[in-house]
Amino acid sequence: MLRITLILLLTLFSIITNANTDSTWKVLIYQQGREIVQRPDMSTFAKTGFYLYRHVVYGVTLKGPTYMRNAELIDVVPDTLRFVIHAPAGRYPDTVSVHYREVELLSLQPALQVSPQLLKFYDFRFVKDTGSNYIPGRAAYTWDKDGNRIEYEALPRLTRSGIDTSFVPHGISIREYSLTPDPSLRDTIYRKRNVFGFTPGKREEINGLSFGFWTRNRKNKKYKVRDSLVTRGVNIELQPLVLVGLFVWPYLSVDPDETDTFEKYVEEGQYKWESKIYGFNVSLLNGGPRRIYGINLSATITSADEIHGLTISPIVNWSYIQKGTAIALVNRAFKTRGFQLGLFNKSFDHRGLQIGLWNRNAKRGLPIINWQLKGVKEAE
Repeated sequence: MLRITLILLLTLFSIITNANTDSTWKVLIYQQGREIVQRPDMSTFAKTGFYLYRHVVYGVTLKGPTYMRNAELIDVVPDTLRFVIHAPAGRYPDTVSVHYREVELLSLQPALQVSPQLLKFYDFRFVKDTGSNYIPGRAAYTWDKDGNRIEYEALPRLTRSGIDTSFVPHGISIREYSLTPDPSLRDTIYRKRNVFGFTPGKREEINGLSFGFWTRNRKNKKYKVRDSLVTRGVNIELQPLVLVGLFVWPYLSVDPDETDTFEKYVEEGQYKWESKIYGFNVSLLNGGPRRIYGINLSATITSADEIHGLTISPIVNWSYIQKGTAIALVNRAFKTRGFQLGLFNKSFDHRGLQIGLWNRNAKRGLPIINWQLKGVKEAE
């Protein structure tokens, strides 16, 4: 009898110990002066009280200059919250532990549509609970730029309407992956129009007259995939962003090496999906990833990857590679083989002549007229 009683006592002690071990800390946030109201779903924001849950992404701002838009809560202990920061590498620490009084603002996603909640007038109550304080994500998948399927976990996040599982981790959502539908469903049929074609359209080739608002192939736009377009003949483009271009043209005259370097363009930027124009091009504003071979006339600005031939724009000619003659108020290129005529001319790798108020190349800067026939190292 004594032995049975001892076993029962040990079993009861084990149950109590495990119960205490399984319990976890959670934090209740509620506005000062309000009565706490228990709701069926305490994960959604409410001034009468809501809980923070582990594995959920919150938009939080700490006192001072630290701003953490996407912070995943991973642990709660008395007075302290521990987050994993979903941001570009090196911008913030991977993990951070903060005292709850350091948390100043809570943004409800999407942050641009909802004013953040100032937590200065909220109380934090840390309690121990044996219930579930963890909200799981959901399995999701996407495809990389090569069409390979990538599986990942879509994380839960706090939004204005509650918790959803739509947050995509930073490494998946930024650049590396397209987040598009199944690439096997893309349109792979090569289409061609002769004599006349509208742009933008869903074809790879136009021979004759091309007319439209934007010289681009948008066949697989819904997949966030850009396809190539080749036009041969006459291309007329009524660029709808002409007014915007007039305001941003000083930016277009920034040195190419201060934005995307020529080396990066050569290695990564010579896209297969670029628009290539052979013949005669006329546009209100000529801009975008494109190569022009022939004669280009723009009513305002020309901004292209490569220009081979004659380009005339009243304001700016901007390109990585310019071979031939460029005439504008401002001519900027990284690699030039030919002639630049304008008020201000600049080329980082120039072979030819420059005429203008001020002319700059890798060898020298001169007013009125400048030239460079060899590279700097070759000249030395």
